[in-house]
Amino acid sequence: MKKKGIKLFSLLISTMVFICNISFVKAEETSSYAYSDSATSNGVTLKVEWNEPVLGEPTTFHVSATGGSGIYKFNMEAPSYTNPDELAYESVADPSRGEWTKYTSECESQDYTFTMMATGTYNFRFHVMDTKAGVTYLRTNTYIQVSSPNYPSVNSIVQNAVAKCNSETNGSDYSKALWLHDWLLEQLDYDNSLKWSSAESALTRSSGTCQAYERAYAKLLSVAGIENAETRDTYDGHTWNAMKLDGKWYQVDCTWDDSSENYYNFNRTHLYFALSDELMAIAHQGHNKIYTVEGYATPSNSLEHNYFVQNGDAQQWVESYRNRIQENLNNKNTEFSIQADNSTYPPSIYGIQNGIIAYVMNQNEWFVNGKKVELAAKTNDKQFDFIVTYPVECTNHDWNEGVITTEPTCTTKGVKTFTCNNCKTTKTEEVNALGHDYSKDWTIDKKATCTEEGSKSHHCTRCDSKSDITSISKKEHEWDNGTVTKESTNKETGIKTYKCKNCNDTKTEVIPVKKDESNVDSEAPVIDMSTLKLSSNRVVVGDKVQIALKVTDNVEVSKVLISFRNSETSKLNNIELKFNDKSNLYEGIFSVTEDISSGSWYIYDIEAYDAAGNQNLKLLDEKDYSIIVDNPNLDSEAPVIYKDTVKFNQGTATTGDSVMLSVKIIDNVEIKKAKFTMYNEETNKQESHTLEYNKKSGLYEGLFTIKSNMPSGHWFLFDIEVYDTTDNYGLESFFIGDKHWIIVTRNNKDVHKWNEGIVTTEPSCTKEGIKTFECSICNKTKIQAINALGHDYSSDWTIDKKATCTESGSKSHRCTRCDSKTDVTVIPKLSHDFDDGVITTNPTCTKTGVKTFTCKDCKTTKTEELKALSHDYSKEWTIDKKATCKESGSKSHHCTRCDSKSDVTVIPKLSHDFDDGVITTSATCTKDGVMTFTCKDCKTTKTEVIKALGHDYSKDWTIDKKATCTESGSKSHHCTRCDEKTSVTVIPKLSHDWVLTSTVNPTRDHEGKKVYTCNLCKETKEESIPKLVGKWVSNSVGKWYEYSDGTYENSGFKKIENETYYFTSNGYVKTGWLSVNNNWYFFKNSGCMVTSNWAGSYYMDSEGKMKTNAFTPDGYYCGADGVYVRNAWVKHNGNYYYMDANGLMKKNGWAGAYYVGADGVMKTNTFTPDGYYVGSDGAYYRNRWIKYENKYYYANGAGLLVKNAWIGAYYLGSDGVMMINSFTPDGYYVGADGAYLRNQKIQVDGKEYYLNAVGKVAKNQWVGDYFIDVNGNVVKNHWAGNYWCGADGRYVKSSWVDDGRYYVGSNGVYVTNQWIGDYYLNGAGLVTKNAWVGNYWCGSDGKYVKSSWVDNNQYYVGANGVYVPGRWVAYGSRWCYYAGSVYAKDITLNIGGKAYTFDSNGYMK
Repeated sequence: MKKKGIKLFSLLISTMVFICNISFVKAEETSSYAYSDSATSNGVTLKVEWNEPVLGEPTTFHVSATGGSGIYKFNMEAPSYTNPDELAYESVADPSRGEWTKYTSECESQDYTFTMMATGTYNFRFHVMDTKAGVTYLRTNTYIQVSSPNYPSVNSIVQNAVAKCNSETNGSDYSKALWLHDWLLEQLDYDNSLKWSSAESALTRSSGTCQAYERAYAKLLSVAGIENAETRDTYDGHTWNAMKLDGKWYQVDCTWDDSSENYYNFNRTHLYFALSDELMAIAHQGHNKIYTVEGYATPSNSLEHNYFVQNGDAQQWVESYRNRIQENLNNKNTEFSIQADNSTYPPSIYGIQNGIIAYVMNQNEWFVNGKKVELAAKTNDKQFDFIVTYPVECTNHDWNEGVITTEPTCTTKGVKTFTCNNCKTTKTEEVNALGHDYSKDWTIDKKATCTEEGSKSHHCTRCDSKSDITSISKKEHEWDNGTVTKESTNKETGIKTYKCKNCNDTKTEVIPVKKDESNVDSEAPVIDMSTLKLSSNRVVVGDKVQIALKVTDNVEVSKVLISFRNSETSKLNNIELKFNDKSNLYEGIFSVTEDISSGSWYIYDIEAYDAAGNQNLKLLDEKDYSIIVDNPNLDSEAPVIYKDTVKFNQGTATTGDSVMLSVKIIDNVEIKKAKFTMYNEETNKQESHTLEYNKKSGLYEGLFTIKSNMPSGHWFLFDIEVYDTTDNYGLESFFIGDKHWIIVTRNNKDVHKWNEGIVTTEPSCTKEGIKTFECSICNKTKIQAINALGHDYSSDWTIDKKATCTESGSKSHRCTRCDSKTDVTVIPKLSHDFDDGVITTNPTCTKTGVKTFTCKDCKTTKTEELKALSHDYSKEWTIDKKATCKESGSKSHHCTRCDSKSDVTVIPKLSHDFDDGVITTSATCTKDGVMTFTCKDCKTTKTEVIKALGHDYSKDWTIDKKATCTESGSKSHHCTRCDEKTSVTVIPKLSHDWVLTSTVNPTRDHEGKKVYTCNLCKETKEESIPKLVGKWVSNSVGKWYEYSDGTYENSGFKKIENETYYFTSNGYVKTGWLSVNNNWYFFKNSGCMVTSNWAGSYYMDSEGKMKTNAFTPDGYYCGADGVYVRNAWVKHNGNYYYMDANGLMKKNGWAGAYYVGADGVMKTNTFTPDGYYVGSDGAYYRNRWIKYENKYYYANGAGLLVKNAWIGAYYLGSDGVMMINSFTPDGYYVGADGAYLRNQKIQVDGKEYYLNAVGKVAKNQWVGDYFIDVNGNVVKNHWAGNYWCGADGRYVKSSWVDDGRYYVGSNGVYVTNQWIGDYYLNGAGLVTKNAWVGNYWCGSDGKYVKSSWVDNNQYYVGANGVYVPGRWVAYGSRWCYYAGSVYAKDITLNIGGKAYTFDSNGYMK
């Protein structure tokens, strides 16, 4: 029987709610719910409210709406779940079934409940529909994170299961896969409702569909390190797992294995474990169409790790057939069949079992007369078919050329196997080892950095062996642009500090003294950036952007210039701002003309000059202020130079060498020319060289040849310039700090220009310092050691710890340069100083009180007892309970201080005092009445009966129903008090009195009639008069329609016998075309009017009118002249349609540059099915941005959406949408406006990242007080080198860290070989325990010990913790052992390696 886990949960469960990237807030004060979330569209607001969720208990979500029509329908999607610290949401239930697919009927609100079962984050989505308000899809998207140790996450459940699996198996993938399979089947049952479909439901709700089994098993296999995949049978609607064991794929169906069937001779719960595709397809026939397709990902051809093969059952099954097989072999039958023993099983059972049996039969060796035969078994429905090859007697072997069956390696021999062509017998020969084949090219084993040397070697081309291991010198530091750490003045120099980008080493340079310009106007104009305003940030050709900025000066501003730069083409647009007296601002206009290219134009710089020529220059970042220009008619994309691909093939060169520069350059059109320029810092000489495209490498390449007349020294890459065929210009400038240089030297001469050096690491008392010298050209550095200074102890005492009344203190002589101490001495502790005390517990009548005294220094307390007061009873009576007419009362004497009572006495109860009574039920003709009396005090009641009155019938008749000419009447005598009747009598009905009231004469079209009315009841009856009869008459002029009274039709349109005719004034019918009231009609030769049909090229509607400017029912369009339109656009009801050469409306296709939809309407402002965007005029967009449903897209030159690519500073995702507030695939982060961010901290999904100067996540580097690891995470509660990063990520100072194991000093570095309070930190930084430090003994807790025997009772330390020498003292014939003034008592000491025991008086035993 299956054991299902029974979970016992605590009543108090700790839960936590965390909201990710949504706008829900604490519910309003008037709401009964703690949290809410909302969304609004078209005036309708959808609101979801809920209380603090508790894992394992249902959470109610109250969903309501406001606004719109007030008539709503609601829906809840299937919730999804993800583990903590993951963003991999999985739908908990099948979203395509049941409740998740339905909307409610119309209502104002709806309550949904859902039980969360696992620690992690659940995603809930609720919908509202208000079709009358035009809202068909409005949704809230809510994330709730919950946590409880009693409800672990799915990952925790999986990891715990795998951990148990690892401890209970032999570690093989097969044993782990089988254990996890069996464990999973114990956890859940199949969900016949088909609701639950996830790993979460399988592992926390013990229920699930095939998808739940598959997903749970996949997670278990993945954590166990077993490669796996999903197999989905879309034909049969089923899914299961594929797993790879020892390099081979197998199919596993946990769902079908979860069975209690035991009708067969084997374990049914493992039938679908580790099957081949062929056998799995027997149970799931749709799989035949899947695994036979080329490119199928998990081909499963083996049964080596099948459950029955591995446990031996399959071999036992084979044994049951052995005798029958052997009998055929002995008879030398080459082909034979044997009936299967399990043919009564279902086909899906015997088919798979027999497939496994056939596999094992083929693995067995079969013999006849001691010689091996080749037997091939296969299944054939309910039987096995066999083909046997018997050995040929071989008297002379014919060996083939042999094959290498074991390849030789560099160090081991191989094997070559030869096979006889006749009998297939084999023999082997050894193949000699190959020996190492070392490459001539160097392999970099470890890259050199600026702090460590690297290494290189020659690698064997066949194995991992290395030769000629050689060190690689450390790299030069890569300095940043520097930070001014001390400003220069007109009296003192300043300091600028540079930091290595790789290792964080620093160097400094002196900033010269400023000139004294006190007598000259040296104040530059002030540019107030907070006032800078742009009137628009997205424009098209013809638009103008207003620019306003506040600039002030102490004298006078003479000029203000602002430069816009195109981020793609680097083109500049300079604008001078003019002062506006009204606004007091400098203003200008950025005009978007035809020659302004598309893209992002950002403010590159702002220049302001005053009358004295002082300049203030503001350089701005691309992300600060920008305008997006859309000019699709101008190629605005400059060539792109990929700076990070720049590479020289060597770093040093001499005369005659040619150094190759390669770089990646692309352009949307075509590159016309490209060149690079090299610059010599020492001589200011420049050389430019052409770059040519290399089709093989896909790069632009150029040669820099070292000539004999070129100066030695540092040659830097100065810039790369590129022009495309439309003269868009691309430029990348390089700096010394970019490290793209070549050092030209001759005869290995040192060409570096070393400065005088600066002290980069000050020497300390115990450590050497460092002096760093820097090349003034390339910033390469070299270092020189500075000797340590040694300690300089002060002669004055330093109080390290003040003595208090609870602890002794300490003092020492401190080093004037560092934290080192010497002569550490104990300061005795002080006495308590108690205050006057306060009463903390007042005494009562029966209990004592307490007075508490507190030490003014340490707050230690002591107490004194206060005596009880005893009772003080009042002489006056107190009524404890009043007497009533229902109960007696009581009175007593009360204590004046407490609730104690004395002399408790009973007060007798009172009598009832009834009122005069009221009639509560009136008496009637047939029923008695009731009068009720009530006690005025307790409201007790009593009643008396009032007798019934009897009927009082009237002597006069009452007409109950009047008689008419259609019904009889009735009369009776009525009771004067009630509705009772007597003597009911029938009144006979009356006769009709008919009168002719109207006559309608017959006409040509209608019968006539006479109408009669009854004078009494007004009922009517009619008599018909036949209508006039007509007939067709004709003569040579035409035909007409004549009636029986001699008249004829002459009234225009007339319908006769379901056909419409037109009669002229002289009575003849009209034929051919006729215009009436500006409408054209057509009549056949018979005179019948044409309706709902064509008349030549004209269409006549149901009324016979010729259609104009309208569509016909069969899809043609008739123009203003009535003729149907061909090969032309038509505009109808505000929409455009295209009629083809046959006059039919074009649908679902392009008509030139325009697209028409399924209804034939030209699409505008939307996407076409093939991915183009058509604008308001219907034409598709090219080379421009698109805003659609609040999302941005970009159409390229062909009109197609750009996907998975950058357009300027913006990235378009796989769906073509401009990404916002997320990471791009290449690692950049784009903000709310879509532009990628740089040099700032961001928070994504509750996680912090730091973006560097190029916009990438900072990794493996310090950012301020934080260290960012290789994954871009802020290191927390962990070491970063010698620094400990705390819970907030900052490196910690002057604190115990790492669970109290280490102490970090004021500089953040962990302390070694130093006292910290009562603890000593050794050379590893750890607390010293059970060891001597100088004259102090550090105990088992690390504190130095005081006034105790220590070190295995060998030595004594005094009250100050310092070792006290011991001595023997004789008292007569008895010996005592003293340490200072303390002697040993009740203790065994280890003195001089020998144990001595002392009694309670201190004498040695």
